Amino acid sequence: MFLAAQSKNVHLTWSYTKVGIPAFDVPEMSEFLVIISLAIIAIIAVLFIEFRFLFYPFSSNLNPLTSAKQYELTGNTLFISDLHLRATAPFQFTQELRSCVNEEEIANLVIDGDLFDSPEDAERILGTESNGQLEYLGLRNIQLNTYWILGSPPHDPRNPNTHLHVLGNCAIFTCKGLSIIAYHGHDMSMKGGIAHAIDRFVSPLLMEKLWKRFAHVKVDSWVVFGHSHIPGLDTKARVANCGAWATYRLVHPTGTGVVLKASSQTLCLITITSYGSSTRDL
Repeated sequence: MFLAAQSKNVHLTWSYTKVGIPAFDVPEMSEFLVIISLAIIAIIAVLFIEFRFLFYPFSSNLNPLTSAKQYELTGNTLFISDLHLRATAPFQFTQELRSCVNEEEIANLVIDGDLFDSPEDAERILGTESNGQLEYLGLRNIQLNTYWILGSPPHDPRNPNTHLHVLGNCAIFTCKGLSIIAYHGHDMSMKGGIAHAIDRFVSPLLMEKLWKRFAHVKVDSWVVFGHSHIPGLDTKARVANCGAWATYRLVHPTGTGVVLKASSQTLCLITITSYGSSTRDL
């Protein structure tokens, strides 16, 4: 009887071994889980810092639209961005910009972020302005409503001392029922170089379209961006990018802007630096 029981136990032991259930080392498994957890946390942190808009659905407070105010526009409006003005170098396109404003009968100028290259440049340049106009842009003595959307923190100051209409990080403009959101775009990619590379080498205006979707912007509303330094306009998706005016980290100026024509309720992309021969509706 004892032998029978022993034989049965041996058979059970053999069956256990045949199944091949692995024996885990608990300390090693714990270390592995810790490494995986840290890696996941690091990835989430990088995504949050670089592509902040991906987290809008989880926290509405991150979305700049939640605090954006609405403004009514009358007349034609010119959107420009990424001038990156420096106190040590004058703006090179004052005549072209002035000619565009006069020829297009621009009533409103919206600077869509990164007006300055640094907060220090802003402090020095703003000290020379008068009557709410930047003489640095060659717009003195022109009847023009000038609005400033703040850009990336390393470039535009958060609380500038200026006569310009500072509208914060985002603003909603309306013109005869048409809605246009102006936002610089640093949440779609904190480093403009990444947004530039994606828009140039992957798909035009891809980051702008993604931002509009994650920010829950209505389909029939326009969103005008800057930041990537790549101009573009998509009438179907209703997104546009103003382009840039400064050579910045090997990226050359495009000298472009987006014009809202009040009479036809249309937006078009124009090349201001050679104005008069390259206006184009897209």
